[in-house]
Amino acid sequence: MNARANTPDLIKKHANRRLYSIQAGAYVNLEDLAEMARAGRDFVVVDTRTQEDITHATLAQILLAQESRTQENLLTADFMLKLIRLRGDTLGAYVPDYLHTTLRLLSEQRGEAPPRSGAGNA
Repeated sequence: MNARANTPDLIKKHANRRLYSIQAGAYVNLEDLAEMARAGRDFVVVDTRTQEDITHATLAQILLAQESRTQENLLTADFMLKLIRLRGDTLGAYVPDYLHTTLRLLSEQRGEAPPRSGAGNA
């Protein structure tokens, strides 16, 4: 998060698929964004052509890239199948709130700052 303005960092995704951090004045990659997230910095990713907020899709890309590099998957195939199956179910509407609450409680138990609702819910 940009401390001066207390707003998320703006990342622009260009037509050539490169990501540009306005605050840093430099091109960044998905690993840079993952580091920003781990450091507690919020960011918003905007497609320069459409001006669409693509933060959610970019975060999903980061998660899947991280999943492909490790043997200990946070998002197991079984878990993802269940999420897909819940998508059309009436219970599916409760899943985001349930997961957010569970992560908040886990963070509190570990003595960490709770996850913010900001850009992560975009």
